[in-house]
Amino acid sequence: MNLPQARLAHDRPLSARRLEIDEFRAERQEVLAQRAGTHVDLEEAVAYLRALPSGKNCAVALCAAKAGGDLLLQPRAAVPTIAGQIALLRCLQDEGVADILPSQVDSYSRLLQFDRAQAGLEESEKTGQSKLNGFPFVAHGVAGTRQVTEALSKPMCMRQVTPDIRLVAEVALAGGYTGVTSHAIDAVVSFSKNYSFEKSIKCYQYVDRLAAYYQENGVPIYREYRGMVDAVHLPPSLIIATSILEALMGAAQGVKVMGVCTFVCGHMLQEVAGLRVLRRLAQEYLTRFGHSDVTVFAVANHWLGQFPEDEAKAYALINVATAAAVLGGATELIVKSVQEGKGIPSKESNAASLRSVRAIARTFQVQGSILDERLLAQEERIVEMEARALLEKSLELGDGDPAVGTVRAFEAGVLDSLLAPYRGLKGRIMIVRDGSGAMRYLEHGGLPLPQEAIDYNRERVAMRTALSPGTPDYELLIADIHAIAQGGLLP
Repeated sequence: MNLPQARLAHDRPLSARRLEIDEFRAERQEVLAQRAGTHVDLEEAVAYLRALPSGKNCAVALCAAKAGGDLLLQPRAAVPTIAGQIALLRCLQDEGVADILPSQVDSYSRLLQFDRAQAGLEESEKTGQSKLNGFPFVAHGVAGTRQVTEALSKPMCMRQVTPDIRLVAEVALAGGYTGVTSHAIDAVVSFSKNYSFEKSIKCYQYVDRLAAYYQENGVPIYREYRGMVDAVHLPPSLIIATSILEALMGAAQGVKVMGVCTFVCGHMLQEVAGLRVLRRLAQEYLTRFGHSDVTVFAVANHWLGQFPEDEAKAYALINVATAAAVLGGATELIVKSVQEGKGIPSKESNAASLRSVRAIARTFQVQGSILDERLLAQEERIVEMEARALLEKSLELGDGDPAVGTVRAFEAGVLDSLLAPYRGLKGRIMIVRDGSGAMRYLEHGGLPLPQEAIDYNRERVAMRTALSPGTPDYELLIADIHAIAQGGLLP
């Protein structure tokens, strides 16, 4: 995807340093000028959000869920028109009983092609058919966005993946959304060929500073940090390390309520271990960097890869992942529909998936751990060892600055990926599943993994080849990716 590079007239040196208010206001003039006629009165927006019922605030809901040990459910969904979006989200709210309601941003807006988003919206309204793959916040403006939020009773979260979402975030927050996802790393790695890591980080520093401004004025805003996904075919340690690096950058700007993510790999033991390690390390590193006042929790995501077309198999996939989210102590689960493998899910299918997920979650919440604690402890130890090594080396490269360290780590291959389109990657790692279906480093490239972790990965992969003779290679990697869509972990 060829993304327009952000216009940053105030070319500040890359640093995790918090933006001064004058810097923020100067950049804000640039942001609002991205589309002529876009107006956001920040002080009026603060007053508007402050007057919202607390039950419509994502940060408040998630903090309460963490305190009570609950799991909140948020689906993925969006259509372009106001009437269509209200109908869709009302179904997810009333029939699916979603805890947080989503609105994904359309592709044209993510590319900053706001005129094309406007044209797509007008065509959708004219024909009665969706001509955009999301909700065009900027085209609707603050007033239009508020029509959606005021029609619903649950908290609203704006979801997207793109390097520059600054203007959309301005409109979404002023429109009553109190959650914004953030993907400074994955937006470059998985969704661009040559976008600048430095510019993406700076764009998200602005979004974080905007969220902090609301926080400072009495409106907590939830920020979600995704790290790196890469076709969801990565061991947990890479996702954990990059999520925490983003969290450190957000906290430096003043964000006080945040989620850090892991993604389903299909292997319950490894997913539970990953979530537990993520929770511990996120709190540890935030405290170490002076952010002990930040509320952080783990967010689990259903499988993002190819889904089974058979809805029965799809139900099995999302429900196994739901069990892992509960056992791993996640506070929020991003829910997929069982119709993902067929195309854009209907609102009814999305609601049914939510009901199924909630039933499974309640079942496992009362059972406690059902996994072998010895095996789980071993997996946690390896995942933590790997993630800590990646974090420490990245921070070392940045002389303790997570923003600088992130850029230098990718330049050095200390952080890497294989299947992503970004041309700046070294692409020296190879990931395959072991004999039980867990993700392992077949080749670790320049990742600074301890020798014990390297040996463990090799031993686990060797157990698979002993069961299925053949040399682990790229073809095996591809077969592993398609296996879940066919109803299993292994081909």
